[in-house]
Amino acid sequence: MMCKQLCLIAGLLLIGAIAHAQLLQQDNWYYYNLNGKVKSYTETNTPQPINGTSFKKTKRTVSFTPGGNIAKLETYDDAGNVIAIRDYDYKNKGYSFVIKTKQKTGWVNSTPRVYTYNDRTHTEETRGGNGPDIKGWYNNRGETDSAYLYTASGNLIQKVRHRYAGGHIIATSVYLPNGALAEQYVFQLDSNGRKMKEQKYDGNNKLKTTISHKYDMAGNETQFRETESGTPNTGARLYTYHYDGKGNWIYREERNQANKLVNITERKLVYY
Repeated sequence: MMCKQLCLIAGLLLIGAIAHAQLLQQDNWYYYNLNGKVKSYTETNTPQPINGTSFKKTKRTVSFTPGGNIAKLETYDDAGNVIAIRDYDYKNKGYSFVIKTKQKTGWVNSTPRVYTYNDRTHTEETRGGNGPDIKGWYNNRGETDSAYLYTASGNLIQKVRHRYAGGHIIATSVYLPNGALAEQYVFQLDSNGRKMKEQKYDGNNKLKTTISHKYDMAGNETQFRETESGTPNTGARLYTYHYDGKGNWIYREERNQANKLVNITERKLVYY
């Protein structure tokens, strides 16, 4: 399996949601880095006790249409009760979703968030819901060239630009509204286009974070190591994966800078 993008590890990705190209991609099998016709997968995170303190499990189920687009995302509490549902509705020029959250008074719907596409099927603009509005521009090869993020009132938040080589992003720059560089991400790829190293720099070109990847002979990512610059290196993380016969990971271990196991994530996949 070619590692098309980083595994979605909440809060630990080197590439922030604003800076990463996935901001301008549709939620589908490719987005979730899945192989084969996945009908759904259920992902359970089991934090390990730290210094005698236990933490609650978290679980979610992601369902897909036969064509590979996400249909529903359900989040559960530690007792197995559904506490949030994200429903997707597809149109000819994009899609929208509504988040339903369970509260004491019942279920509450969020404002719909709408994604529209140009003829290259890339996101052109998003409106509504939580998060910034996005407008994307593309080069003559159909690749995301830049993205502008705005508040609901139309004020520019950030500008994101990508640089490519051989069809792969090798650098991403994030700028403030005044044009000043906020941060930059640099990628080192192997001959197959897989990310081997990712480095994040601040606006003064100071290295902040490094991520390194290892793959098996089949191209499956087996290790994902994140380290932060500075001492002590409290932000270091190591992720180790196990895969099913179709090349989708089904088990992941997370270890901290002391190589102590801090979290186990298991995935059960159902195929069409």
